[in-house]
Amino acid sequence: MKQICDDDKCTGCSTCANICGKYAIAMCPDKGGFIHPVIDDNRCIGCGLCDKVCPANHEPEGHEHKAVYAAFVKDEAERAKSTSGGVFACLAQLVLKDGGYIYGAVMDEDWIVRHIEAVDENGLDRIRNSKYVQSEVGLCYQQVKKRLEEGKKVLFSGTPCQVAGLRNYLKFEPDNLLTVDILCHGVPSPEMFKRYVSAEEARAGSRMKQMQFRSKIVGWKKIFTVRIFEPNNEADWGDTFVPGFLKDLYLRESCYQCPYASDKRQGDITLGDFWGYLERFPEYIEDDDKGISLVIVNTDKGAASLRKIKRKLVIAHRTMEDAKGGNPILSRPNIKPQVYDDFWNDAKTMSWDMLSRKYIPEQDVTDWMSVEQRNYYAQAFKKRYWKHWAYAFLRSIYHKFRGFIKR
Repeated sequence: MKQICDDDKCTGCSTCANICGKYAIAMCPDKGGFIHPVIDDNRCIGCGLCDKVCPANHEPEGHEHKAVYAAFVKDEAERAKSTSGGVFACLAQLVLKDGGYIYGAVMDEDWIVRHIEAVDENGLDRIRNSKYVQSEVGLCYQQVKKRLEEGKKVLFSGTPCQVAGLRNYLKFEPDNLLTVDILCHGVPSPEMFKRYVSAEEARAGSRMKQMQFRSKIVGWKKIFTVRIFEPNNEADWGDTFVPGFLKDLYLRESCYQCPYASDKRQGDITLGDFWGYLERFPEYIEDDDKGISLVIVNTDKGAASLRKIKRKLVIAHRTMEDAKGGNPILSRPNIKPQVYDDFWNDAKTMSWDMLSRKYIPEQDVTDWMSVEQRNYYAQAFKKRYWKHWAYAFLRSIYHKFRGFIKR
């Protein structure tokens, strides 16, 4: 059987399936639920387009960053609905207001994460928030191309490998396309996620109706997952799946050698949580544990889009070194755990509960941060109050003095 790229390098981006005019390529799951291309030899005409557009067959051409920011949306309700600081929703609303289309990941009723096209706030509500399962792109790239050819504005959000796939598929970057790549920690196994859901439903004795990763019920830095069960909509929280994801136990094989784990980015803008954020004068914004976005501007188009929404944001310049301090994925891929093979061998016979008890102890989100950043986060918010007051006072003096000098 013809192979487009090595299995351990395939990201499941589906660029090959989108480019094939004969629909000879199906994306099929492996034992971990990760999709890979399978070619129907009866339909394939040997044109080689799939090889040419496959991102795994080419060195990534990333953008050098132009600016790095910490930011969050001023609208408290909007920020509360978002996983981090709400910047993505502002960018999406900008495109929707101009009659454009947004593409992003949603979780369907069967707990499968898929990319969809959205044209209004209802669609945006489904796309917002993190989903820690690999998204199936389907034929979204074809839809994006169609909308762009119609002259519509399009925002496409996804992992760096998905954005790279779209760029390869289109072969150029139209002015009416804005790409947002997420700061991806790696994509966890859809099969393990299914087992996790089944175990939670068995424990509750009821079907799970809704799930929200990264709830802010107890603060932004505490990673809780809220589950709502039928029939009485009873909610509970806590998690075993996300801690296993953060330990890199069941990521896709390609994630351990990810060529996009770099400060050279695929999107016009890169968005993520600003883990390790430190308050600094004079560009000071307060970390109130309600979510802060890391915003990396990579192109002129990205810079222009950010300028259009800046009035909606509380925003401060930071450096790439600041960003890397709490987000090592900007410097290197995740390291495959020593117990990786043992985990997958045990997965053949063990239930999810047995696997989680053996392999997934609790992990704090600050484990990978620098000592300075961990010490900062260890302080209670109230104990930092005097510093907040002092920073705010100094910042007001600074800006008044700067305004006087300009006059």
